[in-house]
Amino acid sequence: MAFAICAGAVIFELVTLFGYPTLPLPAGERVVQIRSRDLVADRPEERLLYDFVVWRDELTSITDPG
Repeated sequence: MAFAICAGAVIFELVTLFGYPTLPLPAGERVVQIRSRDLVADRPEERLLYDFVVWRDELTSITDPG
C-alpha cells in the first residue's frame, strides 16, 4: 500500500510539473495571460504595447473568478 501511495504521489507531481509549468521567474506562478477579443466580429483583437503599459499601470489586483 505504501508503494501505491508513493507511486501515485510521484505521478501527480510529474503531471503537475509538465501539465502546469511555471515560469522560471520570481513568483512565476502568478504570471497571467491577457487576451483581447472582438465579440461582435468573433475574432482576436490586436493590441499595441501601449495598451499593455496602460493596463499594467492601472491594474491593482486580479482575483480568480473560478
